[in-house]
Amino acid sequence: MEETVLKIRLRLISAALLTALMISLSLISCGSPDAGKKSVTTAAGDGSETAETAPDPFFGLETADCGGKTFTLLTDDMYLDGVYTESENGDVLNDALYERNRTVEEKLNIKISVRDLPGGWTDRQSFMDTLRGSVMAGQGAYDLVNEYSAIVCFNIADGIFLNLLDLPHLRFESPWWSKVMVEDLTVNGKLFDITGDISTSLWDSMFVMFFNKERITDYGLESPYELVESGKWSFDKYLELNVGIASDVNGDGVMNDEDMWGSVYYDTLALDNFRAASDVPCTVRGTDGKPTLDLNSDGMVRVAERVMELAYSNPDVRFIDNTADATTAIFMAGRGIFYGTMLSYASQLRAMDEDFGIIPFPKDSEEQENYYTSSRDSRSMIAITIDVKDPDFSALVTEALCATGRSIIIPAYYDVALKGKAARDEESAAMLDIIRDGLVSDFSTEHAQCTASAGYVVRMCVMQKTGIASLVASNESKWNAAFESFLEAYY
Repeated sequence: MEETVLKIRLRLISAALLTALMISLSLISCGSPDAGKKSVTTAAGDGSETAETAPDPFFGLETADCGGKTFTLLTDDMYLDGVYTESENGDVLNDALYERNRTVEEKLNIKISVRDLPGGWTDRQSFMDTLRGSVMAGQGAYDLVNEYSAIVCFNIADGIFLNLLDLPHLRFESPWWSKVMVEDLTVNGKLFDITGDISTSLWDSMFVMFFNKERITDYGLESPYELVESGKWSFDKYLELNVGIASDVNGDGVMNDEDMWGSVYYDTLALDNFRAASDVPCTVRGTDGKPTLDLNSDGMVRVAERVMELAYSNPDVRFIDNTADATTAIFMAGRGIFYGTMLSYASQLRAMDEDFGIIPFPKDSEEQENYYTSSRDSRSMIAITIDVKDPDFSALVTEALCATGRSIIIPAYYDVALKGKAARDEESAAMLDIIRDGLVSDFSTEHAQCTASAGYVVRMCVMQKTGIASLVASNESKWNAAFESFLEAYY
């Protein structure tokens, strides 16, 4: 067994060295008839435009004629409709995706090909094994991998991904990439996976707070929009707006799904988002930049106690663990004022008889400067394998897909997410800007599956119905050992 593991590691090291050599020697290999010459152009404007305002989705991007080369994307089928579609069908997002892909194909003279495998939580092992087997065989079958974020860490630990920072065509300072994730997921000068506007997955997975506009009026509550804009949307204010809302609507003497609630939750990860919203990290960096766990800070204890209170002791809050349909039904029936969940639920909530608004999770206190949120680990992350045939080609196309995603797909996403009963909800549009700008990432949470769930300490308190002090005391050594073991992939 040890001999087999050694052979695998040696093969991976050899592949990594070969890839590094390819990167150092290759230029772009798209439309270059003469060796040593690049066929690259950069779209430019009159100096007054930026990548955000230019009508050309390729503004400022390097482009090339790639001679009809095929760009092959491997994706978990759970995310297929976020990155690829065969044709237009009248659906706003589908057609925007089709336009984005065709635009890139025509501009770079390439053909996008997709292989989608069963994935998600159920088939995660099969997906990982297929990808790993392909890399081990040195097939160079895929130019880009679009993988379930919760399991990416296993492939990082295997050493099968390139350091994306070695690929100059990937310009992570650009607005179509998640800058905060670039910073958080980079360790020792290495970044193996990332996300951005290449698909809608990042947006779908961001945690938001929905509120019922009519119930806010009925109960004479302060406008959530105005509270956010004034900086007064704090955890205490949120609690205040819930007080006294719960009532036994059906008169059966038991508070259940048929009754009125201040807030509803089904998801321990949504409750865990109060940690992110309160700017309390699970991971901190030393002066050397190396991340370490910080799971028993005063802030962590405060947030864990708050969340436990919400889940199990607050009479105005309905928490039904792992029952998304029932919880969503309560809110859609107008029997909940607030619903903390992912932005993707906006599409379902459009079937409500009443209008809803979208706001960020509340701040820790009014003194906290910004609003923050996290993105659930059910989104996708992209990576490039060490056996890729042409790293520069992969990077060039990936950058183009992400940049044009921001200019073509994301505007369509806003329109769909913000479509109200009568008109687009411009107030919620402003809230989405705040939510996206406040996206945070935490290294141990992002890689929770490879760190014994260390980054989900608040969530685990809720799941196990236990206090944070005892939870940390009984798991700290295991968490630290798993975390240090995973970090070896970066050093």
